[in-house]
Formats: sequence, C-alpha cells, structure tokens
Amino acid sequence: MTTPLMSRVNQYLGINAHFQSLALSTGNHGLWREFHRSHITDLTRALNDQLEPKGYIAHQEDSLQIAFFEQDYNPESDILIRDVSLVRDTADASMAATLVLDLPAEKLIDTDEQRMKDPSAVKIYRLVDDATGVPVTWIELLSPSNKSGQGYNTYKAKRDSMMQLGVVFVEVDYLHGVSTSLNSIIDYRSPGRKSQPAPDACPYHIWMIDPRLPRHDEHSAALASFKVDDPVPPFRIPLSQSDSLMFDFNTVYHETFRLQPGFGRRIDYTRPPVNAAADYNARDLRAIAARMLTVQALAARGVDLAQGPFPVDADVSARLAADPAQVGVLFADVH
Repeated sequence: MTTPLMSRVNQYLGINAHFQSLALSTGNHGLWREFHRSHITDLTRALNDQLEPKGYIAHQEDSLQIAFFEQDYNPESDILIRDVSLVRDTADASMAATLVLDLPAEKLIDTDEQRMKDPSAVKIYRLVDDATGVPVTWIELLSPSNKSGQGYNTYKAKRDSMMQLGVVFVEVDYLHGVSTSLNSIIDYRSPGRKSQPAPDACPYHIWMIDPRLPRHDEHSAALASFKVDDPVPPFRIPLSQSDSLMFDFNTVYHETFRLQPGFGRRIDYTRPPVNAAADYNARDLRAIAARMLTVQALAARGVDLAQGPFPVDADVSARLAADPAQVGVLFADVH
C-alpha cells in the first residue's frame, strides 16, 4: 500500500485541484464551508494590509464588500471595506494583469434592466441602510449554492441590486464542477453528471463589472479565466471615484492553506483528485498528472515540500506530452 504524500503547503501554483475536488464532492460540503470561512477571513486581512494606507478598511459580511464612507465608522461584523479618510492615494488605473481582459460590460453581462428595477432585488441588499456611508465594491467568493436552484436566484437578485445601486461587483469563482454564473462565460462543466468538460474552457474565473461606467466603456468590466496549475492572476479592484487596488488573490489562496494545515492533510499527491477523470478536461488532467508526478519526484529526492510550490518538472512534462496515454493510466483505477 502506497504511503500517502501530504503537505500543509499548497503544491499547486494556483488553485489546488485535489482540494477543490474533495471539498466539492458528495459528503464533503462541510469542508468547503470551512475553507470558505477561512479564505474570507484571510482575504479580509490581506485587503486591509493594502487598503488602510489608502484610507479604506475591510469588514466581513455574508460576502465580501468594499464601501466608501466620508467620516469615521463604528466596526461591524463580517467583511466590509470602508473609506475612513478624506485624502486617498490614487491607484494607477492603467495597471493590468497579464491574464486579465478588460472589456465592455455589455459583452460580459446582459442584464434585464426591467428586472433590475424589481424592488425585491433591492431588499436583499441591506448594508446601504447604514447611514454612515454607501458601499462601492462587493467581492463575492462563490459557493455551490450561489450557482444552482433557489440559491442562484437569490444570489443573482443580490448581484443585480448591487449594480443597480452603482456598486462595483467582483465575483471569484473557484468551482470547476458547477456552471458559471454568467451566460457569456463558457461552462467548463455543463449541468448534469453525464456531460463532459469542455476541451477549451477554463475551470476558474474572476470577473468584475463597474456599473458606474457606461456599459460600452472598455474598462467597465474585466475577466480573468485560468487553468489548473495556473497562478491566480493579479486583479484590479475598482474602489470609490478613481481609486483602485491591484490585488494578489493567488498569495491569499496559498496563505489559507498554510494557516489551516487541516486542508493540506486531506490531500494525497500519490492519488488523483476525486472524480478527476470525469470532472476535468484532457488539458487539465495532464496538468494534474504533471503536478502529482513532480511532487512525488521532489519527495523522493528529499526536497522539503514546505518550501513549495515548485515549478513542474520539465522531464515529467516532456514525458506526458510525448505519451499522453500515461495520463489515462494514472487515472484509470480511480473512481
């Protein structure tokens, strides 16, 4: 019997396919909820490190929100970012991550303007009732319930009400096995367990809509789509007025793993992720195989995995490229 190979440090360069597959599998949604809570807390701390010098502050909400306030504030529970000074540094709005595409909002989201005026959508958004200020940016870390059934309808209504109120909306989607929340983003995995992953689609996305800009403006939206073992690209988050923040989601994802060793101890790099053969396309299966074999080779040489993640072994990549059937063999006996 093979000895499990574990590490408290995330061994993927970006989103950990082993962990995400496990956390989203049947019977493990409690693990996803634990990750979601931990990651929201880590995002809040990382945001505050960068926002406080600019005059903003972050608090947790049911989801992550950034808000602008003209005066001092009283701290609240959950995650909310407020502007607490009248003088703010202006971020360079021209900064753009390599893998982030700026585009007009009308190409990313086709919102029914009449439905946005439905009062029931506005009622879902309660934070603007706070007389001390108006939120400017909302960041949503998606859970499976946000993307299906009544949970999706509620989430979509909240999203639309945010944008109706002129609140910038940022969605962080690390859910490879669930349909995307926007029709304009190609599904990696269509609804239904019998569907096959799309060969050219990406499993992970971050997108932004800035409703304060005209929908035809090329900076009114942005989309980052990335593959298994791609680092999460830096993403520009608009704040109030012309302020913005270039934020490193990738570092925070790795930090969540490092600070909660229970996540890493659930992963065995000698075995593929749960349901991998059905849930990932050929490109990403090859990336998973290359990552597994690299970690195994490093461990065999006595390399300290806690110093990772490391680049994929070039020899491993070459072997898999020359003989793709090796990937099938690696995943063949896993169900």
